[in-house]
Amino acid sequence: MPLLLVFANVGGIFVGYAITVILARHLTHYGFEQYIGTVATLGLLSTFGEAGFGKYALKEVPVLVARRNASLLGGYLRFAIVGCMAACLLVAMVAAGIEGYLQSGTAESVALMALIFLPATAGMGVAVDLLM
Repeated sequence: MPLLLVFANVGGIFVGYAITVILARHLTHYGFEQYIGTVATLGLLSTFGEAGFGKYALKEVPVLVARRNASLLGGYLRFAIVGCMAACLLVAMVAAGIEGYLQSGTAESVALMALIFLPATAGMGVAVDLLM
């Protein structure tokens, strides 16, 4: 399973690179600027949105599995999912408030697109850590 996750991660990096190259060749300067801004904003916000739930799982989940404590393991999984989504909501509200106050136009649409995909991106980050 860990080897599969490594290959999936490397494959995802190559797919992301290929998409960026294709979009750089086919989008206008303005469109590509929006794409890169959205990806960078999403990457930063998803780091905060994960709130350490996945990294803590790397420490806690193996212990719970070794003890064969399914009830605590299930409880932690639910806690990590709900906590990650709550952290994403908090990060999104703060980011939207700051962005709405400071910018408008292009920057606002970039931030909005990043905020829309924030829960999915942060949730996948936590899920990968939980699987490892």
